[in-house]
Amino acid sequence: MTTTLWRNTDYLLYWWSRASSVLGSQVSYIAMPLFAVSALHNAVEASLVTVCGYGSGLLFALHAGVVGDRFNRKLVMVAADLARAILVGILAWQAAVGGASVWSMCLIALSVGALSVVFDSAAAAALPDLVGEGLFARAMARNQSRDFALAMVGPLLGGALLQAGPKWAFAADAGSYVISALLLAFLSTKLTADRQPQRTVAMIRDGIRAVVQDRVLGRLTVYLSALNLVLTGSVFATFVKFGTFSAGSAGIAVAAQAVGGMLGSLAAERIRRRLSARTIVGLHGGLWGAGLLAIALVPTTPVVAMGLGLGWLVAPALRLVLGTRLIEVVAPDMRARANSAVSLSTASLSLLGPPIAGLAGGVLGYGGTMAGFGLIALTAMLGARPTATR
Repeated sequence: MTTTLWRNTDYLLYWWSRASSVLGSQVSYIAMPLFAVSALHNAVEASLVTVCGYGSGLLFALHAGVVGDRFNRKLVMVAADLARAILVGILAWQAAVGGASVWSMCLIALSVGALSVVFDSAAAAALPDLVGEGLFARAMARNQSRDFALAMVGPLLGGALLQAGPKWAFAADAGSYVISALLLAFLSTKLTADRQPQRTVAMIRDGIRAVVQDRVLGRLTVYLSALNLVLTGSVFATFVKFGTFSAGSAGIAVAAQAVGGMLGSLAAERIRRRLSARTIVGLHGGLWGAGLLAIALVPTTPVVAMGLGLGWLVAPALRLVLGTRLIEVVAPDMRARANSAVSLSTASLSLLGPPIAGLAGGVLGYGGTMAGFGLIALTAMLGARPTATR
């Protein structure tokens, strides 16, 4: 095992593979809903396609962890990439010749979403084997920097490709998965999971138990779940507030999060080394709470951008805390299932953010809603800090 990431050939293959597929996914993130609206001419049917894409991650998350722990993780990632390339390629063909139906698009969105959680589960479990536990935090920080950078570039590229036609956006995404699969095929590190004789239900139960039984890991998972609810709810409330008369203001507010996350990811490893986990949780929740309370008092575009971006300065370091804790206390042959259990928990509450924001907005207004989310962030932080240790 090398002592530096940039001399680790397998990590470089993994890094560029993920860069390719993440960039392609960002392109489709823009293209899919717009293509659905233009092809179906029905907002309800188009929204159903989007729901299928997001919902499959929740439906198949725990089973994805079983796949990542039961089979060769390299083959799982390659197969998932190739399958996604075929499915998105079908979308490109439908966009080129016409004839897309709501059912075909829903089926593709559901399948691509399911394959994505299978890939992500195997990829998360494989990373410690590729770099070693000593370089895991650094690798995770580099991965987050890459993803935040692509989150800023991908939508711009997707918009440009859409100008030429949806088929080109989907073709680019399909090509990104093929490139990713080819790069992963050259990995030399053994990523074969130990044979699991248990039934699927028992494997799922053990993965959940691995998270719940560790007090720190369980509390951090609950905390991040609450903060994801705050995040999606506050962003939705911001779009409702500004999107109707100033799309530019809403876009600036959301872009500020990507900028904050990018800056935070560059400093994440240093923050993790120098500060205790308890301090990091306190900073994260405190910045989110203070930022949202500031928005409640002064709901202007600069303050909204600052308030939504502040929490992301510490979010990458907090993810390192969670990731390193997971590999410390969870056995290697259970990492995919534990990662899936954490992902399911954090994603489930995030779906509640928009409807809660919509209901609260009608009663409390934008300022009251953001203040409420700020108080949730502060309360969750106070509940998580006592059990967060180095």
